[in-house]
Amino acid sequence: MLIFDKINYTVSHNDSTLKLQPLSFRLLETLASSPNDIISVETLIETVWGSVTVSPDTLKQRIFILRKAIEESDLSGIAYSHAWRSPNNIHADHVITSMPIAQ
Repeated sequence: MLIFDKINYTVSHNDSTLKLQPLSFRLLETLASSPNDIISVETLIETVWGSVTVSPDTLKQRIFILRKAIEESDLSGIAYSHAWRSPNNIHADHVITSMPIAQ
C-alpha cells in the first residue's frame, strides 16, 4: 500500500519512504489514484501544473524525473506501468504503481 504525505511530499511503502519534488509528487499521486485508467495528457497537465501552460514534452520530462526517483529509491515491490492518451495517440510508459493507496 502506498501512503502519500501531502505536507512533506513523501510516498511510503512498507518501511521505505521517498521524498519527491512537489510536481513529481502530484504526478505520482494522480496516476496512482487511477491505476487502471488511461489518463489524457491534458488531464495530467491540468492536475499537476494547474493553470500554468506546459507542453506534453514537459510532462514527459517530469515522468522521466519521477521514474528515476522511484528506480533510485528503496521502494521495492512497486510494479509500475501506465499509459496516457493524447488526442491522436495512446502512449505506453512505465511510470506508476498499481498498488492500493492508503486513504
